[in-house]
Amino acid sequence: MHEMEASDPMIVCPTCHWSGREADLDMDYSLLGEYSDQTCPKCSTVLRTVRTYLTAEEAQQQADAGNVWLQNAISYQDQISQSQLKSIDQLPDLAGETALEFVWECVNIPEEGRLEPIWIVIRLKSGEPIWRERSHYGNRYRFREFEKLLPLKYGERFKSIEVDKNVHSYTLLYWYGD
Repeated sequence: MHEMEASDPMIVCPTCHWSGREADLDMDYSLLGEYSDQTCPKCSTVLRTVRTYLTAEEAQQQADAGNVWLQNAISYQDQISQSQLKSIDQLPDLAGETALEFVWECVNIPEEGRLEPIWIVIRLKSGEPIWRERSHYGNRYRFREFEKLLPLKYGERFKSIEVDKNVHSYTLLYWYGD
């Protein structure tokens, strides 16, 4: 089981020269995965890879005991969960649209000057966004859920949803994960 060390040495990013403490690093927040990357909060360069073997209960116990990294990880997972579509009634009706073709993309929407978070944006092929929620690595299962939800909402007007394959976007990176 990985536990944060009591000492918190300075870390310097070799790419952008940002410096700070381990607690300042961004994390991919795969709490139950075998490995997690800690990245530079300025340029997203992977600075450390840590091995984790925590159950959700162990993670919560360590967070409650003051582990800042786990507090941040749990908070981020909560933000992802809170931003997710809970009901197709949350989607707009799109009255007047007859042949609905959607595009799934991941977009960097900066908050407080940071490069993260990345958001899943569902938009009409014409460009108008209809939904967004926070993304995470390996989000293709969420795409599969939307493939089922959109026809439920829009019925026969639903024609397709495709993944944005622009090589300069975050979509494929977040589709496959690390």
